[in-house]
Amino acid sequence: MKLYELTETYNDLLQLDLEEQDMTTALDSLAGTIKEKAEGVLMVMKTLEAEQEAYNNEIKRLSELKSKAAKKAASIKEYLSYNLQQMDINKLDTALFKLSFRKSESVVIDDQSKLPEGFLKAKTTYTPDKTLIKKALKNNVIEGCHIETKHNLQIK
Repeated sequence: MKLYELTETYNDLLQLDLEEQDMTTALDSLAGTIKEKAEGVLMVMKTLEAEQEAYNNEIKRLSELKSKAAKKAASIKEYLSYNLQQMDINKLDTALFKLSFRKSESVVIDDQSKLPEGFLKAKTTYTPDKTLIKKALKNNVIEGCHIETKHNLQIK
């Protein structure tokens, strides 16, 4: 029997007009089955949580490999660039690639504190303070938010 079927059976038993002894016997046998099903569901859940952890570890490992590959590629590019510039080669055509240098400009900030205020951008972000809002909602109604009551399953 599936867990949802057991739930239906339990609810059906509660609706029946049985003697107390018969009701107790039926509910006791059903309770044992429900415990077994719940334990099975929890074992599946724990397996999935373990898989999630394994995936997170694999993502971390692959991210590290990705980062290392990006650093190696940047290092090799810098190596090639340095050596071509040392030999005063500005353009190079190979069977697979075409290499050339182009000029570009970028601004380097040596000391931000010495810049005039007109050259600085202000960055402001606002996020709701949920702890403060929750305290205020206990006494008042605040437009744009509400308290939602949840029933969270605790597994120990």
